[in-house]
Order: sequence, then C-alpha cells, then structure tokens
Amino acid sequence: RNTTTVASDLNGVGPPGTGPVREQPPPPEAHVPAPEARDDAEPVRTDAPTAEVAVVSTDDAMSSGAVPWSTYLAYLRSIRSPLLIVCTLLSYVLANSASVGQQLLVAKWIEADAGASGAVYLRGLVQAAGVVSLFQYLRSYLTMRAGTRASARLHDGMLGSVFGAPVSFFDATPSGQILSRFSKEMDVVDRSLPDQLGWVVTCFLQIFVTGLALTAAITPLMAVPLSILGFFYVRIMSHFRPAARTFKRNESKTRSPIYTHFGEALRGGETIRAANAAQRWSDQHGGLIGANLSVHYSLKRLDRWLSVRLEFLGNAMVFAAATASIAVARAGRTTAGSTGWGLTQALAITGLLNWAVRCLTESETQMMSVARIAELTGRRPG
Repeated sequence: RNTTTVASDLNGVGPPGTGPVREQPPPPEAHVPAPEARDDAEPVRTDAPTAEVAVVSTDDAMSSGAVPWSTYLAYLRSIRSPLLIVCTLLSYVLANSASVGQQLLVAKWIEADAGASGAVYLRGLVQAAGVVSLFQYLRSYLTMRAGTRASARLHDGMLGSVFGAPVSFFDATPSGQILSRFSKEMDVVDRSLPDQLGWVVTCFLQIFVTGLALTAAITPLMAVPLSILGFFYVRIMSHFRPAARTFKRNESKTRSPIYTHFGEALRGGETIRAANAAQRWSDQHGGLIGANLSVHYSLKRLDRWLSVRLEFLGNAMVFAAATASIAVARAGRTTAGSTGWGLTQALAITGLLNWAVRCLTESETQMMSVARIAELTGRRPG
C-alpha cells in the first residue's frame, strides 16, 4: 500500500475518486477465522509423531521367544537354488551313512573267525574310508557353496537398501547399528552360520543312529532308558534355549553402543581433547565394554549349567547300556562285535547330546544375524 492509501484510511476517506469510507466495527478479538479448505491441500496426519522416531531394531522388538520360521525361510530363499539345498541335505545323509557302514565293517571284522583273511577286511576299510572322505568333501563343498550364495544375496540386498535410504533414516539410526550389521552380522552369515546349520543336521542324524545302534546291537529294551533320556533332554533344552537366546541378544545389543561410541570419538576427537574430556570418554567406553563382558560371562556360566546336567544324562545312559550288554552277553544273545559297537555309540552319546543342544542354540542365535540384516534389506526409501 502506498502513502496516499494509508493516509486516506486514517482519515476515514478512501483513495481519490472513491468517496468516504464507512467505518467498520473492529472484529471480535476472540474470533479467528478458519482457513478455507482446499481440494488440492495435503491432508493433515493426526497420527504423525511430533518428535523424531528412532528405528526399532530387531533386538528390541524380539526380546523373547524363538526365532520365527520366516527367518529360516528367508535364509533358504536367499540361496536361490532348491536343487542345491536338496543336494546339500542328501550329502549329509550319505556322509553319515558311510561312516556308520565303516563302523559296522570293523564290528564284522571283530566277529570273524581267527582263520579269516584280514586283508579282505583291511581292503574294505580302505575303500570305506575313501567313500567317507568323498562324501564329507562333497558335504563341505555344497555347504560352502550354499552359504556363499546366501551371504552374497543378503549383503547385496542390504547394501542396496542402505544406499537408497532417505537422509532421515541415517538421522534416526545409530551408526553403530549399521556398522555392526555390515561387520559382525555379515561375518556370522559368511563364516559361521552355514557350518553351524550343518552341525545341527549332523548331530541329530548321529543321535538317531545312536538310538538305532543301542536298540539293534544290544537289546530292544534299550528303548526304555532312551525314552527317559529323551524326556529329560527336552526338559533341559526347554530351560536352556530361551535363556541362551536372551543372553545372546543382550550381547549383541550391548555391542552396538561400543561401535557407536568409538565412531563418535573418531569424528569428534578434537572436541574431546579441547574439552579435556579424554578420561571421561575412556570411563564411559570402559563401562560399555564392561556391560558387554558381563553378559558374555553370564552366558558362559549358563554353558556350565548345561554341561553338568548333560554329562549326568550321558553317563546314566552309558551305565544302562553297559548293564544291558552284560546281561545280554551272559544270555548268549549277542556277539562281541555288536556289543562293542553299541557301547562305542553309547560312549559317544554324552558328547553328542552336549554338542547338539549347543549347536541348535547357537544356530538360533546366529539366525538372528539374518533377521537383523533382513531388517535393513526390507527397508525401502520413502
């Protein structure tokens, strides 16, 4: 508005040629006219947060409970070859069957007459060893091949999602979480997870074979102590696995702040030295490391709790197998080779039970690395 218009308004007279202006009563102070709604206006979100919302990681969202089956399916789908998965599982069955056949050949050699030629059995053992070595090499190669394909797929998907994420994602997500997924979690998927899943399959196959050996080589009545052993074994696993999962998740959750704290020190080292806060930073970093080590120490104590109970169950099974072998041998219903093979399997069951539950629990916790990677892989820019 120009000077003439302002002056005319003050005197109650409009611009030249417009005549006097009628005074208008002032509007009520409490009344504020609402803006007119526009059809092209962006709708107001009533559920929008008023503050910055941090990304909820898988560790925080899954504080308890078993790893969902969707995580296992996501890992298997990342292999992108059903034929490779079937061949890998078949190689484990063949390798375990070849090892059992080699042990049975030794048992037959023990039962053979003194005049029998040992060269025949020795040649058979050499051939059986060659077959076992071939199947074990095939098992290792297929496991490595499947693990490499899965890890490459997961890494590429996570990298593409992070590169395509908006800036708000990096503002809300601690850098330690991203760094942990590209370092620790990918290292688990690359190196540990394929072998760990293979050990789970191997252990349970060997436990199944051990049960068959005890019932077939010694006496079918061994199914009774095996059933009792299985009952207590499941009870112990039901107590151990949830606690182990919780400790493993807490170990991962207390590890990410260490990366974040150290990364902040690398970016702001000059500020820390200028404020003479190096000792305070060192104390804070030591506290974060101490919290992580305390969880690790608790996990080791839980391992010792498991070992004591599984050793007791295994020794009880060996005692039952030895007692049954003596009773059956006195009755003349078994041979020395079969009895020896059954006792050998019974002696190995202690280590098998211990190793199987550890491998199963460790595979569950390592599958959490796949869930954490899938958390970033499933994120889309927006």
